[in-house]
Amino acid sequence: MKFRPKQPFNLELLILTSDMIKLLGEVKSKDVYEQNSTVFKEDGLFSTKIFGEVGTEERMSRYGYINLNLHVFHPLVYRYLTKLNSLYKKIIDGTAYVVFDEKEKDFVEVNPTDGYTGFKYFIKYYDKIEFKKTDSDQRNNIIKFLKKYKAKDVIVNKWLVIPAGLRDYIVTPSGKVMESEINNLYRKILTVANTAKLFKEENNDEYTNKVRVRLQKAINDVYDYIENILEGKEGFIQGKWVKRRLLYGSRNVLTALPIEMSSIDDKQAPKFNDIVIGLFQYLKCILPITIFKVRTKFLDRYFTTNTTTTYLINKKTLKRELVELSEKSRSNWVTDEGLENTINKLMQDTIKDSPVVIDGHYLLLVYDNGNEIRVIESIDDVMHDDNVDKNKIRPITYGELFYLAVEDTIGKYKGYATRYPIANYGNIYPGNIYVKTTVKGRVVKYSGIGTMEPKEVIEYPILGMKWFNSMAVHPTHLGRLGGDYDGGKIDLVNDVNARATLKYFSAPYII
Repeated sequence: MKFRPKQPFNLELLILTSDMIKLLGEVKSKDVYEQNSTVFKEDGLFSTKIFGEVGTEERMSRYGYINLNLHVFHPLVYRYLTKLNSLYKKIIDGTAYVVFDEKEKDFVEVNPTDGYTGFKYFIKYYDKIEFKKTDSDQRNNIIKFLKKYKAKDVIVNKWLVIPAGLRDYIVTPSGKVMESEINNLYRKILTVANTAKLFKEENNDEYTNKVRVRLQKAINDVYDYIENILEGKEGFIQGKWVKRRLLYGSRNVLTALPIEMSSIDDKQAPKFNDIVIGLFQYLKCILPITIFKVRTKFLDRYFTTNTTTTYLINKKTLKRELVELSEKSRSNWVTDEGLENTINKLMQDTIKDSPVVIDGHYLLLVYDNGNEIRVIESIDDVMHDDNVDKNKIRPITYGELFYLAVEDTIGKYKGYATRYPIANYGNIYPGNIYVKTTVKGRVVKYSGIGTMEPKEVIEYPILGMKWFNSMAVHPTHLGRLGGDYDGGKIDLVNDVNARATLKYFSAPYII
């Protein structure tokens, strides 16, 4: 069954009716697989029969349910009741004994021999309770909400299970299991619900009350978890989910555009539809391309999978010499995992400004006169060039190496700027990715190894200057994104991955 509200992430008080249940599959088992198999259990939390095949649209939108076997309060009603009066919680939990005072229209605490306790006694008089109003608008609004519903409308004995695609069970090639934390909360519900089968609904004894209390807590935990996902800019989606699950994307603090325009045609002035991000963020957004580019432009000249020795630059003479590579260096510069670890270190500005040193030797040199950048393999390459000031030759830094590796990709890939939760049209929009290196970059003529004709690059980093490590959008997009430069965060994914991300968040929750 699919639930499609008109407004995304619009929460409602949902009590599963018999008509709804007919369209849903019942989750009964905590087991992941059928016995001695890797097929998802037919009545389990990841069942393809209930939720659809892995990778399909149905798996992102089909819900299931768990039979609780005992009635409990809807979590939101339970929260409001216990907030109005702490005695209500004690009654429902079976720790306080009361009688219902027909004059006061409320419960009065008495000694255990004269009173009653438990969920069944509380729900018996629920419709007769006259909640006491005060000068508090918050309390009065809670009372107004509770009085909308009769006793039969605030209790549940079935609980909705969100689509498996939003919390799927994944086994990585290394054998590591990855799944959402919510699955353990559902397992707790199943455990208590199976115990609840042993008791009858009409019972109000000590043992039934204890099981009902455990069941109430279990569904409260699921409700709280999903509410944290959806609520506010510090919710789970904003703070954790996107950050951990987005592949080839970047999450950053939204800041003002760091530009100084000299004219409307300034090459370093981002345009209306440009999304400005830092170098590290861009490298991560296009990670497979980053690795491919740094290899083909620079590393393949010196490293292969069978490399044990290579020519690197002596720190003193600035000349190339044969070096025996350590196993650590081979791993760092030959394997995908090693290169990704190196790129991850670029989150630190001090690493970006550090020379690329391998086993005590420089990888490459740079001739930098402020307006011209030339990458060279040895000082011998320019020894007889009278136009080159030898004092302006230095080792290439990590920031320069990776910027030059991807500079020809900048402008080719589009991205989606996204502010979660997506509640308005302006919360997500496509744009061109503009890469800012240091807060103030420079326009230079760049010549690569063996390149005769220099090319212009417009955001070459200035060594020693602070690096741009946030994200900025054109002011015309700020209002619709809900941005206000108060530390709020925004996400960027490249065009290919964005389509998958949009699909991932298209299925809303209704509780």
